Amino acid sequence: MVKAGGAALILLVLCIIGAGILVSILGDSASNASDSMPTVGDRLLYQDDFRDPASGWDAWDNGGTSGKYVDGGYRLAVKLENYMAWSHPADTKDLRDFAIEVDARQVEGSLDSTFGPIVRVQAEDERYYWFQISGDGYYSIELKEEGEWILLQEWQPSDAINQGLDAINRIRVICYEDLFSFYVNGTHLTDVSDDTLRAGIIGLAAGAYTEPPVVVDFDNLSVYELQD
Repeated sequence: MVKAGGAALILLVLCIIGAGILVSILGDSASNASDSMPTVGDRLLYQDDFRDPASGWDAWDNGGTSGKYVDGGYRLAVKLENYMAWSHPADTKDLRDFAIEVDARQVEGSLDSTFGPIVRVQAEDERYYWFQISGDGYYSIELKEEGEWILLQEWQPSDAINQGLDAINRIRVICYEDLFSFYVNGTHLTDVSDDTLRAGIIGLAAGAYTEPPVVVDFDNLSVYELQD
């Protein structure tokens, strides 16, 4: 399976990275970056179980994309080909070093999909890291910077990802200085290093490629402090 890289502002076409730009993948000398990460502490910096529809996430439906609270979760839907939708809570502050965890469940659409958390988001100029999985068991990591997509981890398969509609995947991302560690269902998948964005807010994103719609429910979002 070949996936196009990409995310974009709501109602903008996903960028296809024809050149397959690949940067900042950790080499052998840093392949165990997760071993040098601080541990994830117990102190919560942010939490939302999405049971309260007034908890601060945008609710909209413009016909092509939508975001809304549904049955105690937060749902992102994309009905357009090669599009994505993303959202962030209104009351979060910039975070530098932290761990984010969220349950993600695709409930509709082609399994050739993309969804997951975005971190260190600079919302005003659409800069962020996107840690993505797909309904058919792949994962990828990209940086959105100055309107361009930089591929930090090309799409790779993993048996750790639960596949299919209604399968729940617990995603964890640890952000520490210029290092990032990526986990699904308690399994460490990869580490990347990039120093472009040092702080920002958090959010959620989902996208469709050539077979929309894609509908994804997120739940049990927690952001934790790191500790030495």
